Amino acid sequence: MPTDTVSLKMNGPGGLLTYRSSGRVAKLSVEISGNPEYDILLHLDDLGEWAEPRGTTITREDEDTILRAILTWEQKQKAKTDLPGWARDRLK
Repeated sequence: MPTDTVSLKMNGPGGLLTYRSSGRVAKLSVEISGNPEYDILLHLDDLGEWAEPRGTTITREDEDTILRAILTWEQKQKAKTDLPGWARDRLK
């Protein structure tokens, strides 16, 4: 069973949330939120293709796996992201 990891690296007000699993890497741009409701804003439009292997399309199934891993990371870090309700609902 592959081990999925999510890590955050900030560089000023922006950064990257990186998901890794079985040699595949997805990177989402993030930024610090100015809204007290959220800590981090996610750029989900970055989930179109894998960063590694480069140019490989992320399937809907893979996207769901990535989103689940982000939710788990969010809970462990006690971080509040702006992951939209449709994404949270889709994973139920």
